[in-house]
Amino acid sequence: RGVNAPAAVAPTVAAFAATALRDCAGRWKPRTLVTHEWCVRRIASAPLGALPVNRVTRQHVANWLAEYRGNAARTLAVLSFVMQHAELKSLRPPATNPCKGLRRKRSTFVARYLTLQEYRRLLRVLAACEEDHPAEIALLRVLVYTGCRFGEALALTWEQLTTKRAVLRDSKTGAKTLWLSTEALAVLNSLP
Repeated sequence: RGVNAPAAVAPTVAAFAATALRDCAGRWKPRTLVTHEWCVRRIASAPLGALPVNRVTRQHVANWLAEYRGNAARTLAVLSFVMQHAELKSLRPPATNPCKGLRRKRSTFVARYLTLQEYRRLLRVLAACEEDHPAEIALLRVLVYTGCRFGEALALTWEQLTTKRAVLRDSKTGAKTLWLSTEALAVLNSLP
């Protein structure tokens, strides 16, 4: 009849974000997926979540960021992934990610290392609690002596240990080797 058919209605950001997570769930470790799901819920509950995924502009995202309370850097990264996935699914034109180039808030985290006196105090407290909580104290000692992450220490198996090192096939940053000090080896050798 010479009348243009209406364009297909794109899903909302909220609906498509859930789809994008399902499509790509195998890319992430379970804890990362849980965090991404939390971010998607935050995005979905904002006015931004009700917009069609193909209509979101840079200004929409900037306004949302200005009002956002929480871990904006992580949530913006997840929203950026959602927009990139929309491009891959042809719901947005290529290279139109409205999150691209927006500044993420810098972290206010500042690393603080224990002084020698603080280490000595910590080791005295651990020694005082060792009889009542031997497994927990052993874990804390391994953390102190290796500097590994809590999850890495919990996941250590005897097969990963050699004489002077622990070979982690899967850590937060990928495969890595933890060199074990004499103290760390003593703790590990004392465990059943």
